[in-house]
Amino acid sequence: MHINSDRLKESLTELELRHIEQCTQCATERTKLMALTVSAKHIEIMQPPAAVWQDISRNVKAKKYSMFRRFLYSSAASVFFAAVTWLMWSNYNLQQQIEDVLLVNMMLEDKVNFEQRITFRQAALVEQLRNLDGELYQATTTKEKLDILQKRKELIQQHLLSTGEDENEFSI
Repeated sequence: MHINSDRLKESLTELELRHIEQCTQCATERTKLMALTVSAKHIEIMQPPAAVWQDISRNVKAKKYSMFRRFLYSSAASVFFAAVTWLMWSNYNLQQQIEDVLLVNMMLEDKVNFEQRITFRQAALVEQLRNLDGELYQATTTKEKLDILQKRKELIQQHLLSTGEDENEFSI
């Protein structure tokens, strides 16, 4: 078994020295390591010019700045993506609410129109519904439209609850 090359440059035991005498591979490795150690001691350490150190420090600062910039851009992109997702979800929910209110309004109008005779209250209800429809047409935000549709629903429900109360009402 060969001696580890890290161990070859330290002081060796007698058993390891005998192995090196018998093994040519370990002997050449140890000779190369010793020659490398001797030649490394004769190498002069040179200091680079000050401009090189300044370039190195600028590059390090630029990398730190670019990492911050990447973090900033990725954070902004994440916030933008979250905002767009939230807006889409909110829009979807409002659309569903409007469709639900419109469906209820249509069902309630069908109940009102189910009777063949038109009473004074029904005519007044139709006038109020037209006024609300005009407001609905002029409304700009979804929240306003939803509120107007809710008023319209309540108005029709009140009419349906009050139709059974007055038997003496005249039809038109």
